[in-house]
Amino acid sequence: MSLAAQKRGPELVIFADREIDLSNAERFEERLDAARSRTRRICLDFTQCEFIDAGGLRLVLHTARDMRAEGGELSVDKLRGEVARIFEITGMLVEGSPVVRGAAQTPPNDSRG
Repeated sequence: MSLAAQKRGPELVIFADREIDLSNAERFEERLDAARSRTRRICLDFTQCEFIDAGGLRLVLHTARDMRAEGGELSVDKLRGEVARIFEITGMLVEGSPVVRGAAQTPPNDSRG
């Protein structure tokens, strides 16, 4: 898992790998924790991600909750395909969720996405 990162204005963008699952969840968590120590705003870019399991979703949700409690924000961006569907059906992107939909996010029912 490479999880490249890039500073974009006030936020740190982390580019997720193709899969986030049990085999790399620990590394994903370490990367999120390291990013939280550097910034109050993180955007997870899912352009290349094709799969996320329940453990990966849990890490995203818990990180978002912790960041919100500390006055920060975690957003997800460029969700597509099954990953977008999983985020939608689990309710992680509904209003009031600690996970924020990124500005460039295309809703999964949009024909462009």
